[in-house]
Amino acid sequence: MWTKIWNVYISNHAEPFDPANEELTTKHLVGFLYTVNKNGRLRGFGKHVLPESFLTSVLGYIKSHLVFTYHTFRFTEFMKTTILRWLKQMVRDGKLIRGVRRPRQFVTFLTLKKIMVKWFQAAFSRDCANFDTILAKALPISFMCAVDSRIGDIMAIDRLHVEKGSFMKLEDIQISIDGSELDVTKVKAIATLKYEKGEKGDRTLPWEDPKLPLFAAIHKQHYVRVSIEDAGVTSQVRDTFSRMGDIAGITPQLIIHDIRRGGAKDLSEGTMRGLGQNKIETTKRHTGHEDADDKDMDTTED
Repeated sequence: MWTKIWNVYISNHAEPFDPANEELTTKHLVGFLYTVNKNGRLRGFGKHVLPESFLTSVLGYIKSHLVFTYHTFRFTEFMKTTILRWLKQMVRDGKLIRGVRRPRQFVTFLTLKKIMVKWFQAAFSRDCANFDTILAKALPISFMCAVDSRIGDIMAIDRLHVEKGSFMKLEDIQISIDGSELDVTKVKAIATLKYEKGEKGDRTLPWEDPKLPLFAAIHKQHYVRVSIEDAGVTSQVRDTFSRMGDIAGITPQLIIHDIRRGGAKDLSEGTMRGLGQNKIETTKRHTGHEDADDKDMDTTED
């Protein structure tokens, strides 16, 4: 489809293009993406704008076609940098949005509970031989729901954040026992979120190695294993939660931020302080109480 659209665009270009004697330039590619964005908004998106990721995927499709069709064409690093800079400027100008345009979904506590039950039932039914990986995958999702945080607040976003140590560690969880008896039902934990986007007693239980990451990495080399020394990144949680939704039989694809919206929904009128936000509009959007025209659309970047 995009190859046909490209052919129509280039044949109706204001400046006639002769592939036999001319080379494609960055100007041609930017002009094509601009036209796609303009026509996309005119044909059904109303006042809404297209997501940046949509134009990026269009560029990927058309780039392969151009390399195959025009033998002299080379997608250089200069072209890539220039187009990315243009896309960022379009976002700043409000002509593109970040994230993905999709129906907004709310995974509440009860919904997540059912998903988790299906997740563990599926693991038991297939005689899982390495149950620690099942627990390690479920832990950050359950923790995120418990403290109503963003996934990036508790885990490293990428390897750069791993190197910087920007992730929750065991020392960020203070575990204590009420009373003098060692009773598991009296164990309490206080979690400290140090990397948000934005009194200790004598009964505190010390960690053997408090610098270890709270959420371990899961490696898939020769076999799947949990590495408690390495910090997990958010991508492994996104993949796991999407897989959980499939196992639970939920037809719309789930994204991890649906849990945060569901937590806000559970709070009903959740306060901005509790959600770690400083804008009332953001709180209304998470709880589904905003009056904006695009309230049924989700453009959140996880």
